[in-house]
Amino acid sequence: MNRDLAVLVGLGLLPAVAFGLGRVFPEWSSSVWVALVVTSGMLMWREVVTPVSYQSFVPDQRGFVLTDLSGTAHRIEWDAIAGVYVSITAATQDSGHMAECLVHLTGGKVVPLPTEALQRRHVLRSFQRHLVKFDAESARAALSSKQVGSWHCFNKGT
Repeated sequence: MNRDLAVLVGLGLLPAVAFGLGRVFPEWSSSVWVALVVTSGMLMWREVVTPVSYQSFVPDQRGFVLTDLSGTAHRIEWDAIAGVYVSITAATQDSGHMAECLVHLTGGKVVPLPTEALQRRHVLRSFQRHLVKFDAESARAALSSKQVGSWHCFNKGT
């Protein structure tokens, strides 16, 4: 069974289980409902904070490791970064605009970074801490922009 489907089925069954337990053990009814609310909240929060476009982004003093969905870890050194750009592509009616943070390496390779809302702050703080000329305000403005375009946030040469 698909993991997402299993979570939805589990969340759907929790009220029925709580109701049934409350009928069998009336003295524990309020405790069962509190447990239901807490468990549901924890499951929903876990779904919200779980990244969907990558597995992990782990910065350190030398660079960062980005692990993609296939489990492949990509090590990128801070010194190897030539530029950072935020690109907003055309908006769609269903999903809104698509923001993409692109890291250009000195060898010409381009690496897309996570721009999911809960991870943006972590990524931007890491860049601001380790890339001296990184323009965090420009990156924040670009990521919240509703206009199609590309914003330059860091260039090693300038």
